[in-house]
Amino acid sequence: MAPTVNSRTSGIVDDIHAIREHWHTKNHPFFGALAEGKLPLRAMGVYMALHWQFVQRALASFGVLYARTFAYDDVRKALVERASPSTRYARSS
Repeated sequence: MAPTVNSRTSGIVDDIHAIREHWHTKNHPFFGALAEGKLPLRAMGVYMALHWQFVQRALASFGVLYARTFAYDDVRKALVERASPSTRYARSS
């Protein structure tokens, strides 16, 4: 469940959402060209290999962050909530 946003922070939240949408990978020319069939399959293979490296590092970093926030239950809960699958995205696919 998303936290309630008051009017003071709603502008900041909107700005963050706009930045996230602007830089989202779905807007990258690589994925557009791949979807149109303009790239060789090898390009997807290279991307997948690089993405695997990212996932490995991100997962380890998440574990460190979670471990270091042991004294802050609210922060740990927010981290787990953010990492868990969102029903908003599950419905759209």
